[in-house]
Amino acid sequence: AEALRSLDDSTRESRTIHALVSDPNVMLVHDESLFADGVCVGRLTSGGFGHTLGSCVGIGRINHDVPLEASFAVRSRGQFYPILVSARPFYDPTNSRMRDENESGEPDA
Repeated sequence: AEALRSLDDSTRESRTIHALVSDPNVMLVHDESLFADGVCVGRLTSGGFGHTLGSCVGIGRINHDVPLEASFAVRSRGQFYPILVSARPFYDPTNSRMRDENESGEPDA
């Protein structure tokens, strides 16, 4: 852990992102180009349909200096599709959707 804290962020060339395509008809596999504000900034390393999310999701690498607030798109089969990009996965980390909690926070019986 100490070694990770001592790393200099300014020397990183790329970073991992999570991508979500809002069009459920677009299939991501891997190696698709990622664009931010019309400029190619990286590639997907993996992709597939996220049944929980109802759309395709992917993991990729983009240039370290690209802001996540940029307008992102993915090129798949020669077409460009808008995507949401996040530094964190799009799944539900607390599993509250899986437990189907009611307002009290207790799982439904």
